[in-house]
Amino acid sequence: MKLTHHAFLWLLLAPPPAPPAEPGPVSEFEQVVADRLAERGVPGEMIWLQAEGRQFLGLYLGPPPGMPKQAVILLHGLGGHPDWPDVIQPLRARLPSLGWGTLSIQLPRLSPQASHADEMELPRRVWPRIHAAIAYLAAQGVEKVVLAGYGFGAALSARYAGVFGKDLAGFVAISLQTPAYLAPRIVFPESLEAIKVPVLDVYAAEDAGTVLQQAPERELWGRKNKERVFDRIVIAGARPDYHGQEAELARQVADWLSANAK
Repeated sequence: MKLTHHAFLWLLLAPPPAPPAEPGPVSEFEQVVADRLAERGVPGEMIWLQAEGRQFLGLYLGPPPGMPKQAVILLHGLGGHPDWPDVIQPLRARLPSLGWGTLSIQLPRLSPQASHADEMELPRRVWPRIHAAIAYLAAQGVEKVVLAGYGFGAALSARYAGVFGKDLAGFVAISLQTPAYLAPRIVFPESLEAIKVPVLDVYAAEDAGTVLQQAPERELWGRKNKERVFDRIVIAGARPDYHGQEAELARQVADWLSANAK
């Protein structure tokens, strides 16, 4: 699926964008996303982070007062944004009331004319953004950080967690998959073996075909590492967008984090 899909069209219906809250180099496509979200108004604080000399958007909701200093970094799927209505917005808005702050970040936005080589560069471009998000949370006094991704965001964050994630408190993959047209695939189920922190594999009972087909393989590779927890949760009655099951998804993730995040 290319980035010309219909989900981006709503962003083009608003007036021309205003300058960013903190002027600086931002890609054209990411700037459009940021300005539309600012016009809509979103819960939490819109912040600008820096990675590789560019600004990128984050939406931050801190841990509740009096609760442990812990937070979840959220990565949206391909072509999405930090307040994506499927999974990302419900999680980032609900988890704070369940004891976990959230920082949802904008992933690099490719143009509709992006080449295959550009797409294969995505992991390298995403990792500095995760680094910056972790640094921001540390500056806010957050002591326990979990990385979570949805769809392609789960695939990208799984690679990060396997390479850099030893200081994370946990990793949550929601409907982990990569686009079929990417060859070689950016992530394989065996990448889960490399992650050294507790891992949760979440998917919907009526999820996309590839997510369901790869579930046994994800579990096989996830359980090969006997030195840490690997669990999976299937959200009953849910489809890939989890509509109508958002509260259950947030509750299950929060419960697992409370029991397993190191």
